[in-house]
Amino acid sequence: MKSLVILFALIIFNISSAFASNNPAKKLDSTYTFGAFDKNSGKRLAATFKIYFKSTADPMVIQGTLQGDIQFKPATKGQYEVEISMPNYITKRVPLDLENLGAGKTNFKELLEIALDEYIILITDAKDKQIITTAQVKVFDETRQEVEAKVNPKTGEWKAMLDNSKSYNIQIEAPGYQSTSLDINAKSNNKFISVALQKNASQVASFIAVDAITKEPIAASYKVLRPEEETLMGQSDKTNPYKIEFNPKKKFTVEVSSEGYKPISVPVSFEPTPNDQGMVKVLLKKFELQKDTYSFLFKIIDAQTRENIVNTRMRIINLKNKQSIAAKIEKEGFSANLSPDTEYSIEVESDGYRQADQTINFKDLITRQQFVQEILLIRKTEEQYRLIVVDEETNKNVPGANLRVFNAKNEPITIATTNVQSEWLADLKIAEQYNVEVKTEGYLAYRAPILKGNKTLTLKIRKVPVADIYFMVTDFYTKNILPSNYKLKTGNTLVEGSINPEKTRYKATLTPDKSYEIEVTSEGYPVYKELVNQAKAVDNVIRIELKKTGYNFTFNPVDAKTGEVIPNVKISLTDGGNQVLAVNNYVAKAVSPQNFEKKYSLTAQVANYKPVNENIDLKDMAVANFSREIRMEKIEVVQTPPPTQEKPKPEEKAPEKKVEAPVIVAETPKQPEKKAPDESVKLLTSAIADDYFKGIAVGLPVKLENVYFDQSQPVIKPQSYPELDKLVSLLKRYPKMMIEVVGHTDNVGDPRMNLYLSELRAKAVTNYLFNKGVSPNRLTHKGRGQEQPISANDTEENRQKNRRVEFVVTEFN
Repeated sequence: MKSLVILFALIIFNISSAFASNNPAKKLDSTYTFGAFDKNSGKRLAATFKIYFKSTADPMVIQGTLQGDIQFKPATKGQYEVEISMPNYITKRVPLDLENLGAGKTNFKELLEIALDEYIILITDAKDKQIITTAQVKVFDETRQEVEAKVNPKTGEWKAMLDNSKSYNIQIEAPGYQSTSLDINAKSNNKFISVALQKNASQVASFIAVDAITKEPIAASYKVLRPEEETLMGQSDKTNPYKIEFNPKKKFTVEVSSEGYKPISVPVSFEPTPNDQGMVKVLLKKFELQKDTYSFLFKIIDAQTRENIVNTRMRIINLKNKQSIAAKIEKEGFSANLSPDTEYSIEVESDGYRQADQTINFKDLITRQQFVQEILLIRKTEEQYRLIVVDEETNKNVPGANLRVFNAKNEPITIATTNVQSEWLADLKIAEQYNVEVKTEGYLAYRAPILKGNKTLTLKIRKVPVADIYFMVTDFYTKNILPSNYKLKTGNTLVEGSINPEKTRYKATLTPDKSYEIEVTSEGYPVYKELVNQAKAVDNVIRIELKKTGYNFTFNPVDAKTGEVIPNVKISLTDGGNQVLAVNNYVAKAVSPQNFEKKYSLTAQVANYKPVNENIDLKDMAVANFSREIRMEKIEVVQTPPPTQEKPKPEEKAPEKKVEAPVIVAETPKQPEKKAPDESVKLLTSAIADDYFKGIAVGLPVKLENVYFDQSQPVIKPQSYPELDKLVSLLKRYPKMMIEVVGHTDNVGDPRMNLYLSELRAKAVTNYLFNKGVSPNRLTHKGRGQEQPISANDTEENRQKNRRVEFVVTEFN
């Protein structure tokens, strides 16, 4: 406290010094004290003093305290003004005459009046003087700005803080009363304002909302629209209505809404209706609301056991627009929201029960508040199934299908056709098992048990898979293709086919469900008949090998050195039983294939040549096209000069020369020269240097660059033929060249299947070469599968490199 006094003293001293410095010649020693007090309570106020001297623009400010007066030393004589201000108090400005300092006041004290006072406003009934707790009070200042006014809900008193220096307007309203307003001057000493309101000539109405069908009360919200009056809002529930007081001479509109109901807007007016005591009675106004839909629960019940049926299906059909209404599956059945203004049909079905169809008057059910409905289902002993036969690929009905249904005793039962082709209806006993059988021309036979679940069974049948099969006739031994005539039948029906101009290949379409008889005639061979089917085809080719009743074997004796044919050679064939096979003019004619199993000793003799004795196998000779070359070595002889002979007479033939017995000079047989492997390779390479396949050597694999197959199949694509035809040309150009065709795959899939596929593809290539006239003796094939990759199997491009077919020259003479 002392420090605060000292602070004010210092401030006053500094101010006094400042005034003195302005006019040091007129320095004064007089001291004044200032103080401010509340006019009503007399309490000291910490007011602010602003001291103005004549025309000084900036006043000297002195802050008052609550402890005591503050001191002021004027700097010079003259007229002063002091402005005293305090928050919530009226500011005062008073003159201070300091001309005659001796006569001046030593104490300067001022009383301040409070600027804001608390006013109490009480609204009462003009007749019974009771406080109107429903009154609404609004206070506006001179600028029409609303001043805050608060109500005590317990007492109904309104309070407002008002500035004593201003005037205010108070507006008062209360339901059922005439509104009023008044002006007040805050300078008045009366801080309590009481206003009495006169009641309107009004009437009380109770509003309640009910369901339009059930007439049951429901919770609702109300909006009362009154012309030139405030809109009223309220709620009612099932037991408490919404009450309003209104002027019966006025019309108003009530908007009513409730969750789940259509809102309504109703014009309302009442005529005053006093009761027996002359009092206006309370009116009750009911508003009927219509729901869009009502929720129903449907329980599906077994008609005999009265138990709930769990696995059921229900359809609710709007009979106006024929649309289905979604039903929600509940624990006890199905629930659905349905309109009372719409007629519905309900269809319920369950496995083992008869279907229930009902048309229900829901408006009647709503009126009776029956929102839970039981639908009874009757068990059935039979169920009707719809059987449809369709094509497995197209999924379309198969015309002309023949369908039969068999019971557990394999007895056919009666079924009914429908208006749709390949559809039938069958009434099947629930406790019995059935099989269905379908037979249709061009389709595989179908037989399977009927699985009782779905009442519509779609039976998918597969077309008989057809394939173009090629028939080729070859000699059993030589494998040479034989031009032939073909006749193919299934049963008594002749199957049409096509044959190429050379008559070496016959094509016909076969199905796996049939057997066929092929009849082949080929010149020099007996007529051949055989039962065949699609399963006998290898790579879509059925090969028929024919045997003659007798074959001609040709022997060609030649000089071992010159290769020239040796005439007059005597050739004989003797089997192990010393049976001789006649050979005339180097040909053994009409040799029966039965003799091919025998081993024969061949003897070849002629003058001047060493005799030849060797064992031969007719079967091997047959494979070599029934021809055998006999290489004979000439005997070196020393001959004496021939004797002079007489010339024969013209009529006589010259006598035959007599050959003297040769002098045999023993010689060491010469071994045939062996060529070095490198020389053979060089010879082969240079021999075909300008051909399509370059750089060929014995044992060196050559890739067929443009040979393609169907996906995962050994079927050669047509775009491969030009490449293979070039290989055919090469083999025909070099008739003694022998090759091996090798197939390769990538490493995708089962290695065993890859090996099998590669072998089939290699075989397909040799078959193509064979069909183009290359002897099978010159062809072999082999599958390597994924064993010999030429590139990593890490990308599709590299795997494509590994999927290849190669050929290797195994022999070249």
